[in-house]
Amino acid sequence: MIWLRPELLKFTDLPSLCRLSCTSKTLRSDLQGIKAWARLAEAQYPPPTPRGDDEARAHVRRQEVAKHSPPTLRVLEGLTLQQAIARETPAPVAFTPDAFSDFTFFLRLEGDSLIPFGGRLCWEGDLELRGQSDEHGHPNLTGRVLQLSLRQMNLKWPSTWAQADIDDLDHVRITLVAIRDEDQAMVSLGRFYCFEVNHIDGGRLYEFLPRSDLEFIFSSRSHLELKTFLWVSQDGSVNGLSLLLDHEIHNPQHDPPTVEEPADSYRLERCDESRFRHVLSYLAGIHHPAARASALATIESWFVEAERGAGWPIQE
Repeated sequence: MIWLRPELLKFTDLPSLCRLSCTSKTLRSDLQGIKAWARLAEAQYPPPTPRGDDEARAHVRRQEVAKHSPPTLRVLEGLTLQQAIARETPAPVAFTPDAFSDFTFFLRLEGDSLIPFGGRLCWEGDLELRGQSDEHGHPNLTGRVLQLSLRQMNLKWPSTWAQADIDDLDHVRITLVAIRDEDQAMVSLGRFYCFEVNHIDGGRLYEFLPRSDLEFIFSSRSHLELKTFLWVSQDGSVNGLSLLLDHEIHNPQHDPPTVEEPADSYRLERCDESRFRHVLSYLAGIHHPAARASALATIESWFVEAERGAGWPIQE
């Protein structure tokens, strides 16, 4: 008698298993006993959810962090620009920001119940670093851009979303979480809604903005804002995600800007790689107290410099 070995079923295919099941009634019963069909399906179509306990717990933590609003940090609180310039800064402490490759990025894509094709989770999973480049395919992507690709490469943009107008796409949102690989520190980078769609090189570029200004670091005169762009090819495949960090300084002659207000209501400065890494590392956590204070003082110095350059008066 030849015994059935369950571990060998992953090497078979569907027609072979069907023929084997039709060989005899006894063999068919044995195949049912070892759940042959389930084993074959699991081998050919692995479940998308994590299987290990540790990986499953990490996935749940990502989901929980994604549900919460990003942390906010008010800099120069209660200080006029003159006071911020005159105050004594802490002594600099050696601090090496984490590299982008030290992080894993978790993406969640969903549509809410206000649209006919929404109200459901479309995809969630980890992204991996593709690299950095100077993009010139769209005016909003000039400068240094962090590019991420889908690790599983199995996300298809729903065809109904491709045909929807911008009012419908306003209810499509993505959520981003950054996870530092060394200590699994997680940072919610925010929830974003689709603001604009552009057709470029046969595909589409979906621009996402924070539901409200992602002022995870802000003062009364300026704030940092993370912007995200999803590249979708003509066949609906999502080719990757681009991230960039902007410093938006309010014009002293205008109220704080909104999406509907003209561009001259604020001045925009694109953060380079070093500043982007510095902010991301600070939000993920710096364990040494002196280094943490020094890193925050560096961020505050950017705000003072940018706000002075934008024309904010020293005497307020």
